Amino acid sequence: MTLELCQIFEFASFKLKELSIKNIWGSNITSKIIKYLGKYLQRLKIENINVEIMNSIIQYGLELKTLDIYSGCHINLSILPYLKNLKIKNLNIYLNAFIIESFFTKLAENLSNTITKISFVTAVNEISLLKFLNGCYYNNQIINLNSLNFNQKFELKHLEIILNYIKNKNFNLKYLGICGLDKIWNIKELILLNQIKEKGIKLVEFRDNFKECDYQLSDY
Repeated sequence: MTLELCQIFEFASFKLKELSIKNIWGSNITSKIIKYLGKYLQRLKIENINVEIMNSIIQYGLELKTLDIYSGCHINLSILPYLKNLKIKNLNIYLNAFIIESFFTKLAENLSNTITKISFVTAVNEISLLKFLNGCYYNNQIINLNSLNFNQKFELKHLEIILNYIKNKNFNLKYLGICGLDKIWNIKELILLNQIKEKGIKLVEFRDNFKECDYQLSDY
């Protein structure tokens, strides 16, 4: 893809609603594509995201409802403050296993109040989970997040962190998606799962709470 080829999209007559970009070209090309095709986009899947691309999404993706971020080997923390300027409802994050833990703090601190659902499609360790939830608490905006999805079976420590958070914080969480709800849990884990449910949290399988049909595209 070249900048010259991108010009073709400027005169596109179709209204593209979903776009996936896993690019090996420069961010200036990705930004141009978003500029020309972003007006009607409702879902964008993107890899190698940076500040230039985030600015293009904010400026041209005014109808965007769902953003999928693929981190690759590294993720630029400087993109996270721009999340506050997005009006998306759903944020899906595909993380590298070696992502730095400060990412989770910065992510939580910069969530927009329009985001209601976040899915971590790769595993999150206990420390990262704690940093994320603490960051949500210290976010200066009202957080309307009511659904969290984790593509993993939680260990005892994960469950303790979730329970302590919903006990001590004013949190709007209604749905917690994890893997393996129908598998064997030990007694301590079962006690914590029941206590979480008693707090009004509905436990659901990750695969049931993270589906393509959750992001149906509207016509207008």
